[in-house]
Amino acid sequence: DATIDDADQAYAHASLDAVSPLPEPNTQTVEDAISITSRRLHQTESALPGAQQAVESAEAAVAAANRQHEKAKARLKALTHTLVETRSQMKMFHETTAEIEAQDSVERIHSPAAMPDDRFPSPQAAGREASARQQILSDLLEIEASLNARKRDSMQADVNGAVFPGTAGRISEKRQHHRVIYPLNQRPLLSIDNRTIPIFDLSTAGMRMGPDAALARSRIVRGVIAFAGRPAVNITGKVVRQDDRSLGLRLATRIGNHILDQERLRLSA
Repeated sequence: DATIDDADQAYAHASLDAVSPLPEPNTQTVEDAISITSRRLHQTESALPGAQQAVESAEAAVAAANRQHEKAKARLKALTHTLVETRSQMKMFHETTAEIEAQDSVERIHSPAAMPDDRFPSPQAAGREASARQQILSDLLEIEASLNARKRDSMQADVNGAVFPGTAGRISEKRQHHRVIYPLNQRPLLSIDNRTIPIFDLSTAGMRMGPDAALARSRIVRGVIAFAGRPAVNITGKVVRQDDRSLGLRLATRIGNHILDQERLRLSA
C-alpha cells in the first residue's frame, strides 16, 4: 500500500509539472482592439445622417412619382370622357343627317314631278343645305375649341399645382354639365311645328323643357329656341328622358358657351 501511495503522489506531481502556466494578457493588444472598435463605431455614427438623408430623399421621390401617376390617371380619365362624348356627338350628327336625308327623299318622292330639265336644286333647297353644312361645321369647330380649352386648363392647372388626385375628372364633369336654370317668368321658348314649349334649363349639350306628348314620340327633334334680346337658334336633338312634368332633350347641335354666358348675364341683371 505504501508503494501504491508513493506512485500516486509521483504521478500527481508529474501531471502538475506537465501543465504550462497561462500567459499574462498583453495590455497593448487589448488597447489596440478597443481603439479599432471605437473608431469603427464612430465611423458608423458619422454615416448615419447621410444614410437618413438618402432615405428621406428616396421617400420624397416616391411620393412625387405617386403624385405624377395620379395626375396622369386623372388626365387620362378626363380625356377618355371627352373622347366618348365627342364620339357620341358625332354619332348623333350622322344619325340626324341620315334622318334628314331620308325624310327629304320621302318628300321628293311624294312631291309633284319636276320638269325634265329641272335637274338642279332650287335656291331655297341649296340655301338650306348650305345652312345645315355651315351649322355642322360651326358645331365641330366649337367642339374642337372646347377640347383645346380643356387641354389648356389642364396644362395650366398642372403648372400651378392646382390639380389634385381625383379632382380633374370632377372639374371636367362640372364644366361640361354646367346648366343655366331659368326662373318661371324668364324661360325661353322652343318652337316646333307652330307650337311653343317652355325651356326649364339649358346646357351646351342638352336641355330640359315642359312635357309634350307629340314631341315625346319623335325620334329626331328639330326646332328653334327664341332667346330674349338675341337671334333665335336652330337646334336638332333626340329625346332621352321624359316624365309627367318635363322632357329631356340631348342636342346634336350644341349651344355655344357664349350664348350660355349671355343668358347668365341676362338672368343676373
